[in-house]
Amino acid sequence: MATVKKLLNRMTRDERLTGAVLCSVDGMILAKSDALPKEIDCKDSVTKASAQDPVLVSSAQLLLHEAVFPVMDGDRALAYLMLLHDTSYMSRRHETTRKYLVFLIIGLSAAFSILTLFVYRWSTSRSMNKLKSIFRGLISGEVTKFDEVLRAAELSPIARDLSKVMRELRRAKDIVKDADANLTWTPS
Repeated sequence: MATVKKLLNRMTRDERLTGAVLCSVDGMILAKSDALPKEIDCKDSVTKASAQDPVLVSSAQLLLHEAVFPVMDGDRALAYLMLLHDTSYMSRRHETTRKYLVFLIIGLSAAFSILTLFVYRWSTSRSMNKLKSIFRGLISGEVTKFDEVLRAAELSPIARDLSKVMRELRRAKDIVKDADANLTWTPS
């Protein structure tokens, strides 16, 4: 039984397992791990194992899940191996996963916000530079440069309105030139 006890102790090195015990068919403890809680009784566990329902046992401040497996020789049960799983491990892992997931979402949100801000600044600065060149062209009277800038795809909504304004300005400029040509100043 010493080798069985060593095997049970080796099994309980896993942080998810709290204890392991080998019980006889009569409900007597044959071998147990050193970490087995004192509240665990083989008699109750063996009778509950036959019902095949999940069994939760509270021990100290832990909630333990009992898993009972029959050790069979053909059709005859020789003993029962009972493993006690610490259910707080699952809740700790759940909390850790949730914490990391929240940090991941916050990090991705911040990264996308910064990326969106850079794209907005970049696209706005290009559009603003084009609009500035349009108004410089309007002021200086360089109409050819103005027409090239208006053909840009991102300025097409503004281009229609500005082309109407430009046509009206050209028409007004032509009218003023014709009126100035007909007027000649004489010192009389």
